[in-house]
Amino acid sequence: MFQIIHQLTTSPEDILMVTKDVIKEFADDGVKYLELRSTPRVENTTGMTKKTYVESVLEGIKQSKQDLDIDVRYLISVDRRGGPSVAKETVKLAEEFFLSTEDTVLGLDLSGDPTAGQAKDFLEPLLEAKKAGLKLALHLSEIPNPQKETQVLLDLLPDRIGHGTFLNNSEGGSLDLVDFVRQHQIPLGKA
Repeated sequence: MFQIIHQLTTSPEDILMVTKDVIKEFADDGVKYLELRSTPRVENTTGMTKKTYVESVLEGIKQSKQDLDIDVRYLISVDRRGGPSVAKETVKLAEEFFLSTEDTVLGLDLSGDPTAGQAKDFLEPLLEAKKAGLKLALHLSEIPNPQKETQVLLDLLPDRIGHGTFLNNSEGGSLDLVDFVRQHQIPLGKA
C-alpha cells in the first residue's frame, strides 16, 4: 500500500494536499486531536528533500488548523529499513523542527518492518532524540520476537508503544515485559 502512495505523492505539493485531505477526513469524523506519523523521504524527480517533505506536512497542518476544529501534531517517523544512519539523519531533522514549530512536532516514531535491523542498532539515535526532548513512540512486539529485542526498546522508557501485540506471555512475550510496561505506565496505542 505504501509503495502506491509513494508513487502518487512525489512533490511537496502532493504531500501538502494529502496531509490536508487526511486531516479533513479525521475532522469530518469528529476527531479533535490527531497525531500524524510520516517518514520524510527524498524524491529526486521533483526535487523534494526530506526537509521540504516535513515543511509540506507542517504547512498542511497549519492550514488545516485554521480551517477546521482540530488540533494536529506530528511525529516524524524513522523507518527501520533505513538503518541507523538514516535514523540519525531523521533525528537531526526532527530536532530542528521540534525547536521551531511551537509543539507541532512532538517527537519521533520508530516503525517499519520489525525484522529490519536490531533494536540495539537504533539505540544511539533514539537516545539522542530523547535527550533533545522529543517524545518517543516505538513500534515493538509487532511479531513474535525474542524478548531481549523488546526489552532493549522498553529500557528507553518510550512515551508510547505502538502495537505491542506480542508483549503478553500467551502471545510469545513474557509476564516480565507486561509487568515492566505496567510498572513504568507506558501507554499502548494502536499504531
